[in-house]
Formats: sequence, C-alpha cells, structure tokens
Amino acid sequence: GRRLQSAGPSTPVEITGLAEVPIAGDEFNVVADERMARELAEQRRSKEKEDMFKANAKASLDDLFAQIAAGVKELNIIVKADVAGSVEAVKASLVKLSNEEVKVKIVHSAVGGITENDVMLANAANAIIIGFNVRPDKSALDDAAAQGVEIRTYRVIYECIEEIEAAIKGMLAPTYKEVLLGHAEV
Repeated sequence: GRRLQSAGPSTPVEITGLAEVPIAGDEFNVVADERMARELAEQRRSKEKEDMFKANAKASLDDLFAQIAAGVKELNIIVKADVAGSVEAVKASLVKLSNEEVKVKIVHSAVGGITENDVMLANAANAIIIGFNVRPDKSALDDAAAQGVEIRTYRVIYECIEEIEAAIKGMLAPTYKEVLLGHAEV
C-alpha cells in the first residue's frame, strides 16, 4: 500500500491503471505525461496489429502436410492460456518444433479465454488457435465454425506438443471432436 520509487528484481509491487494484463517480460517505460503514454501505447498496438494481419487463408492441422507439399512453409498459431507462465511455456515448446520444412510462428499469445477477436485474428492470419486450460466462449465457437478457423484445446502440454509435431510430420491421428450439449451463463 506504499508508493515506491523503484522496485528491483523479486520485489512484489502492485501496479494500477493498466487497461490489460501485461505479458511476462514486458518492459515498462516511464514518460512525462499521460498523453505521451497513450500515444506510445497506441503506436505499439498498431504495430502489433500490422504484424498480425498478414496472411488471409485458413489453416488446419489436418491439411498441414498437404500445404507443406504445396509450398507452405509456415504454421501460424495463436496461443491462449489460463496464466502467463503457461502461455510462455506453450509458446517456447511450440517454437522448438520448427524444422527445415515448417517454421512454427506464434502470431499472438495472451492470457484468458478464446474470444471472437481471437477467431477474427486467426482467420486473417491463417492461424490455428491453441487453448491451454481455457475454453472458447459460445460466440467464438460460432464464429470459428462460420469462418473455418480451427480451435484446439488442451489440458496437458505434452498432448499439444505431440499433436502439433505429428501434424508437422504428416502423421496426425484421427481427431476427437467435442460435442457440446449446451452453454450456461453465470
């Protein structure tokens, strides 16, 4: 509850006034006034959007091997997880799967459930969505079905890694489809 002028490594602090959760490893910059801070944040957001919206075709793990044979050399993935540590672990594990034929590229990663915005981004960036210990909401599922975006959810990181690795090698086993019986809003 006290104001601090500096906080070194391993010093717990509470930061207020942030619009969204920062990603692990993000740098904090100090600026002279709030107007400058807003401009800097807007510049960073627009740069991230430009980086994310480059491709425009759909992607699926099931047809990845055919795409590789046709010349596609990059697998775009959006990672969503329950906590920042999980996001970083899944990202690091998936990037290690890159080989000479296929480069795994993490287009976007964040903490929280899978939303409509994630589906729109996946559609625009030719990406699949990997959810780790999170679920898509009803509107995200509907949008994904309408736009042909693939959403894969996992509870165990090794299953995720094995499935992506198998897809890259062209040996993806039959998929198990989750059948939803209903949704409830609490």
